[in-house]
Amino acid sequence: MPSHKIHLKITIEINKKLNLDLDKLMLGSVLPDLNLENHRSSHYQVMGGYPLFLSNPDKFLNSNKVDNPISLGYLLHLLTDRYYNEFVYKNHFIWKHNQPVSLILNNNKIVSDHKKFRAFKQHDFWQYDKYLIEMEQIIKFNVYDCIDYLPEFFLLVLSQKV
Repeated sequence: MPSHKIHLKITIEINKKLNLDLDKLMLGSVLPDLNLENHRSSHYQVMGGYPLFLSNPDKFLNSNKVDNPISLGYLLHLLTDRYYNEFVYKNHFIWKHNQPVSLILNNNKIVSDHKKFRAFKQHDFWQYDKYLIEMEQIIKFNVYDCIDYLPEFFLLVLSQKV
């Protein structure tokens, strides 16, 4: 999944069109990853093979109203994760029995070690994060009281153990 900095940058860019409370929107855009115990729950994933284990923005929309900047930020996070993973899985992996078995690098080298899959992804995110920071593309929250506006729903989502 994309890093927090990538989620924040996408949120900042989208808000240039929406003109909503950016602090609340940014808060919502990182909320799904704050649930370290149950990532599947906070990302509304359906268990099973591809594409069922991906973030599921449709399931989120079926369960929640997107009527405030925090919930919209949450949805943006799920959409970003879904887009990124759909693109990567469809364009850079070899599949066997409904499971990714090998990663195809841009130089057409094939990597079949699952531990290296994550390392390559993390390295790419680290490089882009570094660029975003160096180019001053990530802004800080203006005020931190946006956390006071967290709807009760999000507190439940973050504490779920499914």
